[in-house]
This record gives sequence, structure tokens and C-alpha cells, in this order.
Amino acid sequence: MTQGYWLKLKAFLAFCVILTAISACTTWQPEPDEYIEINEVSSLQVRFFGVSTLLISDDDTSILFDGYFTRKGFKDMIMDKMISDESKVHYAFTEANLRFGDVAALFVSHAHYDHAMDSQFVALRLGAHLYGSPVSRKLFSTESSSYTNIVENKTYRFGSEDQFSIEAFETNHAVKHVILQKAEALFLEWSDGSNYGNGGPIYNFVVKHPCGKFLIVPSAGLSNKKNNYGDVDVVFLGMGLLSHMELDDIEKYWLDTVVNSDAETVIPIHWDNFTLPLSEPFESFPSFADDMEKTISHIRKIRDKYSPQVKIRYLAPIKPVAFDELFTVTKECSTK
Repeated sequence: MTQGYWLKLKAFLAFCVILTAISACTTWQPEPDEYIEINEVSSLQVRFFGVSTLLISDDDTSILFDGYFTRKGFKDMIMDKMISDESKVHYAFTEANLRFGDVAALFVSHAHYDHAMDSQFVALRLGAHLYGSPVSRKLFSTESSSYTNIVENKTYRFGSEDQFSIEAFETNHAVKHVILQKAEALFLEWSDGSNYGNGGPIYNFVVKHPCGKFLIVPSAGLSNKKNNYGDVDVVFLGMGLLSHMELDDIEKYWLDTVVNSDAETVIPIHWDNFTLPLSEPFESFPSFADDMEKTISHIRKIRDKYSPQVKIRYLAPIKPVAFDELFTVTKECSTK
């Protein structure tokens, strides 16, 4: 047997040791009373499918962000390879009552597999137009002709009365520990997913609607510039890998996204273990990989220091939540 074979075998055994260590660590979940009440009667709703997959809908149309539904375990990904699982996507569509034509656009925040892998599959089945970076575009086959490269400072409008407007702001990805970087590289190689190793440009999104204004931050990275998001009502704030950052950097992250936008409510996203299916309750990755309990503790202390008026709440998987449950509606809101 070749030297390359033995090197790969050793790497595989090391990967198995890492998975065993991870599985032995503790996980975290929000307390039951921290979840927002489910409410289907509203002019504007949001559904959370884990990671940064969010569906924002009014009475007229819907916009989807990222759209990762496959959520397979690492070993299953290696065995089955990195392709969309039609049954798991169909489950999400059924639970959310999604049909062809319901979603006008699907915005891909960046080209990592937990954000982009299902995007083309989902867009084709919902009739949605894809928006993303040129790097994300390379992931998709020529079957998808309805793709637009995102341009910063450009406003994209949707709905019969252009009631949705979306603007993208380029930022950076959260920093991964070197051990996780090496483990991820092996995993992507063995699952035929190496093309997802380069995330490319990473975007935050500001969504404006007559019923409110929202900032979506899919990845917990520090921006090289101060983005002018303007005032928003709600920030959907990425939490993944914040436990790997210094406390000063977590403070900067909160100041840039929450204080800078004068938000009333923060909804943590990308806190969940995306190897678990949507049919199971969400929980975090084991603390060895990403200590979410420590992250949330830091975030609460920073909130109390800089913006104690801000509420931190959580969305249950898939269930619809009315936006007027998230912040104080001070004006009449209608899309009809």
C-alpha cells in the first residue's frame, strides 16, 4: 500500500477521534420561555430553519435566505457525498407549506456548504431567482440560468408593490480554530465537497418592508469597515464560532451589528448543530467544537453593558412567527 494511503488512513482515524471527543461534550439549548410565541396571523412572518436559513413572508410573496435543509451528519455526508437530500428538503417544504411560485428570491450569503449546498436545488423547485457571489455561482450547474451576482449598495426589490427591498453588505467570516480548519478540510475532501472550502465574499442583508426593517448577519465575522445599516427593528445575529473569538472582538461585533443599527430585538441564528435534522429539536454543537453556552453568556453581558434595552429571543424551528411579536409596531402595517 502506498504512503498516501497510510497518510489518509491516519487522517481518517484522527477525524474519528475528533468526532468521538466532540460527541462526549455538553450541548446547549435556549430555555423554553426564551422562544417567541408562534403566531400565524400577521402581515409579515418569519420562519427559521436553522443555521441562517430564514424565510420572510407577507401576504403577497416570500424571500428566502441561504436555504440549507439537508442537515446530514458528518458520517452520512461522507458516505452519501455532499448532495441535497430531496426527502429532507421536501419535509421542510411540507412543514412550511411551500409550493412552486411562493418564493421570489433566494439570497446566498456565501459559498460554504451549510449556506449554499441546497440553494440551487431549492430555487429550482420553488421557482425562485438566485442571488449570490460569483464564487457561489460556480457551485451551481448551468441548469440554473436565473442567477444574479450580488452588487453592494444596490437595492433589490420584490413583491407586487415592490414592498420588499434588500441590500447586501460585504463582511468577513467567523474565525475558525486551526484544529477545526484541518478537520473541516478532511471532511470536505472525503465528502466530495472541496468546492465548498472557499466561502468567497460574505454578505449581511438589510431587509426593508412597510412592516419593519431587519438586519440578517449570517456569519459572526468582524467587518473591515463600518457598514451603514441604518436603524433596524430586529437583528438576526449569527452566533457560530463566537466562542473562538476574544471577548474584545465579540464586543466589537455587537457594537457593529446591534448598537450601530439601534435594534430593539436580537434573534440569535447559526447557533444550532446543523448535522441534526429539522424534525428534531435544535441544540448546539458540543462545546468542544463551539461552546455556545459561553457565547450566549458573553453576549448577555455585552448586551447589559451597552444596550440593556435590547431583547434577546429565539425562534423555534420552522414555525411561523409574526414580526409584531419581535418588536413594537408603531405604525399601521399592510401589504394589501
